Amino acid sequence: MTENILTKQQRKALWIISLMSFCWSTSSLMVFSILPTYMSEKLGITHTGIGWIEGLAVAAAFVTKVLSGIGSDLIKKRSPFILWGSIFSVLSKPIFALSSGLFTIFLARFIDRLSKGVRSAPTDAYIADVSSQAYYGRAYGLRQCLYTGGAAFGALIAMLILSFQGEHYKMIFFLAMIPGCFSVVLALFLKEKKKFFNSKKTFLLRKSHIQQLPFSYWFFLVFVSILMLARFSEAFLILKAKEIGFSLPMLPLVIIVMDLAHAFVTIPAGRLVDKCSAKWVLLFGVGVFAFTHYYISTIDKINQMFIGLVFVGVHMGITQGAIKTIIAEKTPKSIRGSAFAIFHLVCGFFVLMGNAIAGALSDVWGLAFTFKGGYTFTLLAFLVLFSLICWEKISSTSSVSL
Repeated sequence: MTENILTKQQRKALWIISLMSFCWSTSSLMVFSILPTYMSEKLGITHTGIGWIEGLAVAAAFVTKVLSGIGSDLIKKRSPFILWGSIFSVLSKPIFALSSGLFTIFLARFIDRLSKGVRSAPTDAYIADVSSQAYYGRAYGLRQCLYTGGAAFGALIAMLILSFQGEHYKMIFFLAMIPGCFSVVLALFLKEKKKFFNSKKTFLLRKSHIQQLPFSYWFFLVFVSILMLARFSEAFLILKAKEIGFSLPMLPLVIIVMDLAHAFVTIPAGRLVDKCSAKWVLLFGVGVFAFTHYYISTIDKINQMFIGLVFVGVHMGITQGAIKTIIAEKTPKSIRGSAFAIFHLVCGFFVLMGNAIAGALSDVWGLAFTFKGGYTFTLLAFLVLFSLICWEKISSTSSVSL
């Protein structure tokens, strides 16, 4: 086999993990597409409270990604973490249905994001393990396409139930267990080979292993940390849609439109990443994100909101695979799970801060200022990434000259 050809076994593994991603996101978005309204209108939680719930839950997920990423390197297996993450996701859904206040809804959201944390870093590393470097962009693109397609499908199910059955939130929360159960079954079919790992044991916190991560990796994490301040929860998009005039059954359209645009762009973007520089593709995507934040901060009509959601999806489709490709390219296989874990730890902290800032801006000055803050952070991230590209170009030119 050459590096440029995927075997039948590799393609099968990629499709299984991608179908699992479809099930995960279907289950999660059946809940999340209506959760912000449920918290705000049924449980009386403020926007600041929603920001902290989302921030803490997502941050917990990112911290868990650190542990699961390191753990998958240590035991030299990804699949147990992927399986248990799927199981925890199923177990969280009844808690949503039984929640009656701030603490219980936070507990449900915490366990739901914890499940994502357990499986995410090992999943990212597993995809790199079972594919070849020439196919990283397309492999991550396939997974992201099905993940976002599942999100749109889950939101569509929630919208149909709300349209025909009324405000049956709890029924939707219980039904969200079904696709989660399918992901557990699929996890049993994952296979791994020890050839993906070095025979020596590894541990991230050893100085020699940290030194294997190049300076450009850490520079890239500076960019990621700033970008994450602008990537606050989609809950604020849903709240913005409600403010503009979306009815309750229409709110899942926020996720549907955004994720359909995301899914449509993901695979072509993955191919572009494989053919061109991932950093230039990412830079373009961040520019789209900056424009999107500014645009959403100025709108007050339903049709304008749909345009903004398309741009959000386009940004996600362009950047998600590119970011993971850059991480995979910069790290040795033996500590790849750990490298993704550090990445997720940085993301977790700054997503928490971003959500807290977004909620405070919304309660004090209104939702428009939430997105203006996002625009500011995204513009700064754009400048940092552009600086990294210029620095690497200058460094490579200097090396050639020497």
